[in-house]
Amino acid sequence: MRDTLESDDREAEAAILRFVARVAPAELARDLDAGTPLLSAGLLDSLSIVELMTFVSEELGFEISDEDFTAENFETVGSLVRLIGTKRRA
Repeated sequence: MRDTLESDDREAEAAILRFVARVAPAELARDLDAGTPLLSAGLLDSLSIVELMTFVSEELGFEISDEDFTAENFETVGSLVRLIGTKRRA
């Protein structure tokens, strides 16, 4: 992730990290950071991905469109924050 995140991006990152830490298995979420793989590490399953999308919509005010719903965008918290930041600034 960029060294200089904008304030909104830092807030989104912190909120998403808290969400993932809450829904992920505790033993997997122990060393969670913005670069931790979400899907391949087993932190999120299909239900928690839907919950994450709802969280992002309700808490961060960002709707994830069908074309944005890709493995690359959900690879890490950082990749999801980059997507949100890019779309916000577009």
